[in-house]
Amino acid sequence: MSLRAWSIVCIIALVGSVLLVGCPKQTPPDPAINQPPVELPQPPAEEQPAEETTPPEQAERPAEFTWNEWPAVDQIPDGPLTGMMHGEPFEAKTVRIQKMDEDTWQMQITNGELLDPNNVAGVISKDDAWRCRFTIAEGSTTSIERPIEDGKTFDDEHVYYYYEQGDDKPSMSVNGPWGMAIQITEWTVEQPSGDSKVIGTMKGRIALVMKDTEKSWVAGEFEGPVYQW
Repeated sequence: MSLRAWSIVCIIALVGSVLLVGCPKQTPPDPAINQPPVELPQPPAEEQPAEETTPPEQAERPAEFTWNEWPAVDQIPDGPLTGMMHGEPFEAKTVRIQKMDEDTWQMQITNGELLDPNNVAGVISKDDAWRCRFTIAEGSTTSIERPIEDGKTFDDEHVYYYYEQGDDKPSMSVNGPWGMAIQITEWTVEQPSGDSKVIGTMKGRIALVMKDTEKSWVAGEFEGPVYQW
């Protein structure tokens, strides 16, 4: 067989094999390749109920004070200082606190008024008043509760009252078994200026009781100047 004929035979055989096998198929590109990730929808988050906060309970104060031998701060009603003295109603008009000694103070609760409001250490006459002495660090905000039955140190603490008898008679002073509850909520300390004797201001609530025949007492909120001679 000639070379030309042999070439023709080979070409025919190659074409035949292609027809039998077929052309190779091209695989279509995977659409997931080189595509941005798809975010699947998330189920809605369960709503958590808001945490309930309970405000701290405030001690309910009584509408009025009742005389007893164990006065306590939570027994003191809101409002001005009022009470009973020697069987008669008492209403305070002036409250002032005098520094007696280092950390010793005397509060005067009187139904009288200062002749000169600018002179807090001035004399108040023709009045009925309570006097209460106690010992506490200057500027301190705290509470003191002393029942009648407690023993007391006279130099550090004492309570008494005096009242007008009328008919130009001298005031009558009453001393007896006493109890006290005082809560100081604010106490500012300052330096006196000029002729002023004021060294601060005290604010809070107080109850004083006397075990006398009439069971005298005074209770309520107070605010007054602190002064020193």
